[in-house]
Amino acid sequence: MLQTFNGNKGISIIEILVVIAILAVTLTTLLGLINFSLRINDLSRQTTQANGLAQEAMEAVRSIRDNAGWQQIANGNHGLINTAGKWSFSGTENITGGFTRMISIQDAYRDAGDNIVASGGTADLDTKKITASVSWSERSQNHNIEIITHLTNWK
Repeated sequence: MLQTFNGNKGISIIEILVVIAILAVTLTTLLGLINFSLRINDLSRQTTQANGLAQEAMEAVRSIRDNAGWQQIANGNHGLINTAGKWSFSGTENITGGFTRMISIQDAYRDAGDNIVASGGTADLDTKKITASVSWSERSQNHNIEIITHLTNWK
């Protein structure tokens, strides 16, 4: 016969232990889901910030082209700086709020049909391939996003 409290017929110790075990498993699962949800929320927020920084970089390169001239759009890796409302290149990358941003500028090539091609073709002196990369680390994991566009010397 199972032991009961106060000798009355009622809830046994085994039943109480089963209920406690079920509650422990349920709470552990819920805490795990809450933790997972918070991590996903953080990563989503960081990805949104990184996308914003990459978009800002593309706009900055367009601004440099429009204000400082096409000659400033030189091949290589560049960082950005905004001084008195004017963008310019500075260094090879820049760090903003834990994000590392780099602008890579490369020659663009066109085939015989005047289409931009990844390899081969002829260099187009009035078109550059612009890649804005933003990287960051979250919980010992590295993340990176890239936006690629082609910019032309339209003036």
